[in-house]
Amino acid sequence: MSKIIIHNNSRLRNCDAADLVARVMRKGFISGDNQYCFCTTYSLHAHSPDIVILAEKSRGDTHTFKVVEDESK
Repeated sequence: MSKIIIHNNSRLRNCDAADLVARVMRKGFISGDNQYCFCTTYSLHAHSPDIVILAEKSRGDTHTFKVVEDESK
C-alpha cells in the first residue's frame, strides 16, 4: 500500500487539485523508478495563472505533491 500527500498551495478547491495530481499519476513513473513527473503545468483558463504540479522525490511508497500557481503569466 502507498501513501499520497497533496499540499494544495493554490486557490483551487481541494478536489480540483486532487484531480490534477491524479492526471499526473495516470501518466506513470516518468522521472525515474518509482518517481512521478517532477514538474507538470496545466493551463486551465486564459486569464488565470497556470497550475503547476510538483512531485517531490518519492520516499519508499510515499508520494508527495505540491499544487501551486505560476504567477509569471
